[in-house]
Amino acid sequence: MAKLALKPVGLLLLPFLLSSSLSAVTVTDPVGVVKITVEAGVSASQPTLTFLSTSMSQEVAYQGIVDSGSTGTITIGSDDWTVNQFNGVPHYAIVASGPREGEILDIASNTVNTLTLSGGPATENQTDLSGESIRIHKHNTISSVFGSDPAVGTVERGSKETADQVLLHDGSYKTHYYNTVATSGPPFNTPLHQGWVNANSPNVDASNAAIYPDAGFIYSRVVNTGFDVSVSGQVITNAIKVPVISGYNLVTIPYPVDKSTTLGTAGLDALLTSGSKETADHVVIYDQTNKVYKTYYRNTVASSGPPFNTPFHQGWVNANSPNVDASAVDIPVGAGIFIFRRTGGAFNWPFQNVLTP
Repeated sequence: MAKLALKPVGLLLLPFLLSSSLSAVTVTDPVGVVKITVEAGVSASQPTLTFLSTSMSQEVAYQGIVDSGSTGTITIGSDDWTVNQFNGVPHYAIVASGPREGEILDIASNTVNTLTLSGGPATENQTDLSGESIRIHKHNTISSVFGSDPAVGTVERGSKETADQVLLHDGSYKTHYYNTVATSGPPFNTPLHQGWVNANSPNVDASNAAIYPDAGFIYSRVVNTGFDVSVSGQVITNAIKVPVISGYNLVTIPYPVDKSTTLGTAGLDALLTSGSKETADHVVIYDQTNKVYKTYYRNTVASSGPPFNTPFHQGWVNANSPNVDASAVDIPVGAGIFIFRRTGGAFNWPFQNVLTP
């Protein structure tokens, strides 16, 4: 198993101007390309897992000011949209100013001036968004990243048992693959969709399954060659709040620029529950070299207890070495990491503007 290999290929800090037909406000985010590498597998019975993230956003489809709204709907003051303009390929709105800057809000439907929101991240509050700016982006999807008709030598096609798999995680795994099997076989012979499908609904097109800008995902490779995928788009330059819910979360640092982040500088100290290995929240990072998961937590236990009473470090530790300070352990840019939220409920993990020194 291997974690993400993400290499900046061409981050162009140039204005990206959208026409007035797409946006009420000119947008000047940096644009560019990142390369994500899928590691070679061995076989369908011995796949290699690569922990990935896109780190790039698709272009801004709209930017403007909220007239009213907080939780379930957002209304703007002019009729700038067509009905259900943001359906089909899924879109999201990101709050671009104010105390809720960085929240990512899924769009379920829209009228000419109102967004109906679906679900949404953890929030510290549900303050009114009136007067704040929002940006609307298309989601990256399985097909926009890996192709609706993937090139030879990239995605391995077939059945659930023989194809590569893309695992999206939102508290549980959702398995996707590129299907080439015509039917479910006897006794029902249900026709199956030819293309990207969810393993639980292989008769339904899943090419628009969303890959969130703040989420990691897993690629399971079943053949003994790897491949690279270039993902182009924009860098979100405002702050982003990565939602963390109870249980397991597969998340990522949502920027492609190589800024060193460690356990001690990631801003998780006050957000995660501290304690012992058995009671604290965990951060789990996959070790590429040794091919093992490493579990970290914020320790508050003084020692190992009898008979040795070995002193423990107070703060970030590796679960296998609780006497050693682990605060300087890197969270690699673009790496998908697990956060196991054991107690305390949901929260937003805030990241500042990627271009801030």
